[in-house]
Amino acid sequence: MKKTFPFLAALFIFVHDAHASSSDYLRVPNIHSLAMGGSGIVTDAFSNPSVMELSSSRSVGVEYFNRYGLKELGTAQGYFLFPNPILSFGVHISSFGYEQFKMLMGRCLLSKRLNERWNIGVSFQYAYLQSELYETKPAKVSTDLGIVYNPFENLFIAFTVQDFPSFQLTSKTVDINEFKSYRMEAGINWNIMNGLLITSYGALNEQQDVMAGIGMEYKVYSCFALRAGVQTLPFLPSIGLGIHLNGFQIDAVAIWHPELGINSGIGLSYSF
Repeated sequence: MKKTFPFLAALFIFVHDAHASSSDYLRVPNIHSLAMGGSGIVTDAFSNPSVMELSSSRSVGVEYFNRYGLKELGTAQGYFLFPNPILSFGVHISSFGYEQFKMLMGRCLLSKRLNERWNIGVSFQYAYLQSELYETKPAKVSTDLGIVYNPFENLFIAFTVQDFPSFQLTSKTVDINEFKSYRMEAGINWNIMNGLLITSYGALNEQQDVMAGIGMEYKVYSCFALRAGVQTLPFLPSIGLGIHLNGFQIDAVAIWHPELGINSGIGLSYSF
């Protein structure tokens, strides 16, 4: 019974959140982006590999995002990003679920600054699902393509296509809904004034669902920032904070779901 309850709880969340795909659960934007309405396309390399070119510092970090207070619905992530004038690269590993239903993914990210205005990035993903529902381990490989355009100082415009193309590495008789989705996004990152950043994005997935989000970050001090945002489908307001000290960064977020409760997350990274 103890093993059955978390499985049923997880199944309830999956059924209730009809718009979710494996990308929603397995590849979560970083904690910084989640606090700003999920605008990862313009703020983190998890969602757009070309964003690596916006930083000159290497970074390593770990994050944990907990859904509705259920450890069975947690996503753990680890990453290493290495910006480089010749070719930037990164590694990203994430895990979602628990013993009876677990998804794992490994990613390789590459990006290049083409000129003073254009950056391009690509990532390659391998993901597999381990579940008592299947005798084998369904798996897929996919590719992301991202672009960042800087028309003038303090404004960035980003575009990305996630999980396209995508190929399932299992028997065609095994139909895995969690592995059948792509997503297109466009967004902006605008530093309106010293210490105040505004982000927004719009997205369309394979099911023709239209999503959007907007967020802001205000640096109260050089080492302390407050964040807030909201995203649609479903409606999810969020708040968060960031603390930076001697190269270390701590990020935290709380996201409120109108029916299912609170999502929370925390991240720790080091830049050098």
